[in-house]
Amino acid sequence: MASYDSDIHEPHYSCKCLNVRIRAAAPHGSPPQVATDSEYNQVYAGEEGITVVSECGSCWISECSITFLQAHPQLTLRIRARGVPITGTPRCSRYTSLTCLICQVLVYRVHQVVPLDIEGKDGPLLPTEDWVEEEIMKSSNGWIETHIQCLVSFFS
Repeated sequence: MASYDSDIHEPHYSCKCLNVRIRAAAPHGSPPQVATDSEYNQVYAGEEGITVVSECGSCWISECSITFLQAHPQLTLRIRARGVPITGTPRCSRYTSLTCLICQVLVYRVHQVVPLDIEGKDGPLLPTEDWVEEEIMKSSNGWIETHIQCLVSFFS
């Protein structure tokens, strides 16, 4: 019996400079039932499928080579969309998207259901003194939506 190699069968996505990388995994369950946009594809990334690192590549900015050897989530921008109230509940549905600041590519977005009282405004999430966005943006269920601008590969 042939073994299943997820590095060959599951696609890998990235921004153009390879700073943000997503490795799809075999899905656990069905994708969430949300309205999908033709510019996004639902992908199961699981707990470990998203990295923000350019460990072996270089990014070119104004003809200056910059090589990243560790995770750099601070080189990404998160933008929160305005929430849409869910009828019959005190909650709303919204998306938070992640853009690579090096190559300016919208990479993926995460669907969230949050209480109306913490919905907040739409727009960029700006850092503060107690900025918790040192972590990579993930979804609570492992499902994300990659943007069609992403590069796609079936090999690691």
